[in-house]
Amino acid sequence: MRHLPIPIVAAAALTAALVAACGGDGADGATTNTTAPPAPATTVNVETFERFTAPELGFSISYPAQWTVAPSLGEGFVQFSAPLNTGGFTPNFNVTTGQVPDDVPFTVYYDGERAKLESNLPDVRILEEANIVVDGVPGRGITLVTGQDGIDVGISRFIVTTGGQAWEVSFFAEARQLEELAPLVTEIFQSFAFAR
Repeated sequence: MRHLPIPIVAAAALTAALVAACGGDGADGATTNTTAPPAPATTVNVETFERFTAPELGFSISYPAQWTVAPSLGEGFVQFSAPLNTGGFTPNFNVTTGQVPDDVPFTVYYDGERAKLESNLPDVRILEEANIVVDGVPGRGITLVTGQDGIDVGISRFIVTTGGQAWEVSFFAEARQLEELAPLVTEIFQSFAFAR
């Protein structure tokens, strides 16, 4: 799966959004960072949502109507981006899909994806991980912080696998935006559904 880095700060709020959005039952060995500065106002304004459906990738998800959708269906990847901000990071999220060999248990697959994050991103700090349920399928959620071009980057992500396929939804935002964006993350994550 392809991963795109992004910014973070109010980790506790975003983690709560991830767990609540996906029907999680709490964190396993969770740690949180509560020293984040207050989140300033952002230019993200969400009034209506649209639905993106990709039967060929096996999912559908809602996104803010004014956001841009950039599908790369042949690569198993779709990115959703907020309108461009001036002088700041643009919040975005993506959905990636991929194949999982039949003989690879979910925990082994997830641990491999987590190891890739830790090896590909600088100074990764895992804030929380939680078992979750996404559209009736067990999975795992993770919230982390990493540095990117001198900015703290926050990533909230969940991974689920079923029927030899994996789906990963990752939300990225500048740290100082995360608390304000937590309801948006919740709305997006809760909207994910498998195409059956």
